[in-house]
Amino acid sequence: MVTWSRLYAELQSVAWPPWRLPSLPAFLPPAARARSSRRHGPGASTRRKPRPICRSAAAPPSSSPARRQRKISRSRSTTAATATAPRATTTTLSPTTPRRSGSIPNTSPYNGRGNVYQDKKDYDRALAEYNEAIRLDPKYASPYNGRGNVYQDKKDYDRAIAEYNQAIRLDPGYALAYNGRGNAYQAKKDYDHAIADYTESIRLDPQYSSPHNGRGNAYRSKGDIDRALPDYNEAIQLDPRSAFPYNGRANVYFDKKDYDRAIVDYGESIRVDPKYATAFNNRGLAYARKSDYDRAIADYNQALALDPQYAVAYDNRGDAYLSKSDYDRAIADYSDAMRVDPKYAIAYNDRGYAYARKKDYDRAIADYNEAIRIDPSYSAAFNNRSNAYENKGQYAQAPRRSAPTSPSSGRNTG
Repeated sequence: MVTWSRLYAELQSVAWPPWRLPSLPAFLPPAARARSSRRHGPGASTRRKPRPICRSAAAPPSSSPARRQRKISRSRSTTAATATAPRATTTTLSPTTPRRSGSIPNTSPYNGRGNVYQDKKDYDRALAEYNEAIRLDPKYASPYNGRGNVYQDKKDYDRAIAEYNQAIRLDPGYALAYNGRGNAYQAKKDYDHAIADYTESIRLDPQYSSPHNGRGNAYRSKGDIDRALPDYNEAIQLDPRSAFPYNGRANVYFDKKDYDRAIVDYGESIRVDPKYATAFNNRGLAYARKSDYDRAIADYNQALALDPQYAVAYDNRGDAYLSKSDYDRAIADYSDAMRVDPKYAIAYNDRGYAYARKKDYDRAIADYNEAIRIDPSYSAAFNNRSNAYENKGQYAQAPRRSAPTSPSSGRNTG
């Protein structure tokens, strides 16, 4: 039976433009209009919304906007998780590495923004974004890893470890979280736990260079340089574009007193990353060990130009000036090292030694006292203070009679 609604639909299919037709209630005769009003309410339109047009055979009806959004979010989440890798390397993760678990589409943008803010060192905003990602999906491992990285950058290592623990609990195959937790343990000088975490990260993703570099650092910190060297070699082979393992391997050569090979590797680290202040400082120290103080000072200058808050570089440059008998410049550099790091006991001892060389024993003793106050186990400062008292003729306060202990000819850093 032909109804008024069906007739109206047929007219819609041939009328163009469709707005020329009246609405269905206006089209109906009075009796049918009353029935329609009871069903739809006064003034309600009964026109059906047109179905979406499938504009391409490659986009079947199942590829709804919601499904496409989920696919995009998964793709972004992989990138976001990768971006949370600690800054100890620029390596690209193996595609087989588990990245995340238990996601929902809305978490990825928050996690990704957290990574961006973290790279900019805007830690408060980074934490806010990671918190929101976790609120939307508490089973998403990546933002916990991101929060761990933030806390590590803020030197809150215990909270960083707690966040990495949660990321690992949610995703036991998360190589980045093991590497990050290893970094935090290493910062706490808990080298055995650090080595265990780096080893697990390597097991999960053998192509990931950062834990090789980190484990090398941990072995070197324990004095096991023979085990450190293969890890640096492997890190370099996996990622030749990372400056860090070249610097680490150079440190091993430095420890072995093979300064020429150390200088070559420091140079390679600088070639890969010309803004890597640590490599300039360390190469300067290698030159100083070869008594090439002018080249050493040039490298320290570059390190300080890149990082004006680098206390060790100030102290090392002071040592180079001291070796050149330029005591005033040495004292100025030691003072800058203290300004940057007021708890830097070595700088107080070194400045005290420079004052003693100028025969200003009262100032020397004051600096040795401060070095001892900061580090009561600092034997060199005790010995130097004893010799300063002896040079003043105050033998009762100078129980030790050994020769003054000169500055340690600099320090290199990882």
